[in-house]
Amino acid sequence: MAEHREPENAGGVGQVEAAPGGVGSWIMGIFLDPKPTFEGIAARANVPHPTDHTRTTDKTKWWLPMVIFAVILAGMGTYMMFSPAGVELIEQSMRDRGVPEEGMDQALAMARGIGLPIQIIVIAIIVLLIVFLSAGISHGVARAVGGKGLFRHARAVVCWTLLIGGLGAVVKLLISMITGKVTVEMSPSIFFPGLEPSSLAYRFLNTGFDIFTIWQVVAMTIGLAVAYRLTRGKAVIPAVVSWVASTAIGTLLSQGGSFGGM
Repeated sequence: MAEHREPENAGGVGQVEAAPGGVGSWIMGIFLDPKPTFEGIAARANVPHPTDHTRTTDKTKWWLPMVIFAVILAGMGTYMMFSPAGVELIEQSMRDRGVPEEGMDQALAMARGIGLPIQIIVIAIIVLLIVFLSAGISHGVARAVGGKGLFRHARAVVCWTLLIGGLGAVVKLLISMITGKVTVEMSPSIFFPGLEPSSLAYRFLNTGFDIFTIWQVVAMTIGLAVAYRLTRGKAVIPAVVSWVASTAIGTLLSQGGSFGGM
């Protein structure tokens, strides 16, 4: 993707020659050493175009962590359709809709055959929606508080922090497989055992205050501070505003809050 450069290096993070590491080190660095990792990613967001020196190009590979995250979610959804606990949940939902017991196996097979492709498409759409909404909000707010950067910087930060959410999803999936439970909680909802998983309060807590979600917000703050040349105090503003929007969407879209987090 090419884009006209803003004057005075408005991308704000130096030249590509100063960028440390590459994709492999970025994947590890997001978890272990985020600041220099984001410095490398941000420097790759505003690389001089090889043939047109009036333009720059994006080398952050922002799409890679987004694809990894979507694949993890699709894998979780597939597991839930075939795991004993997931099958029991689906069957109970069918009973609630009046599906007779003798037609349950056929209805379940149809749900798997039709539901899986639809689920994958829906996941892809939701991930794209969250990424571009979060990036748009983060970029707009970061610029409003004095940041110097491009939309592509916010998009890269949002996408690479998705790896934290992906790790959270894998951890919860493993716990679900070991315990046989559909609902895995790593949020303040564990302190409110009386809350129904379908309730708005439960979904809000499990979506917005999951420990991996909070970790993402912290990582986004670091990334936006680097990419937009902001202090941490100012960078936390776009990170939190983006978190609020994502939590609202996640709360509305989640069904029972089984895995929580973005």
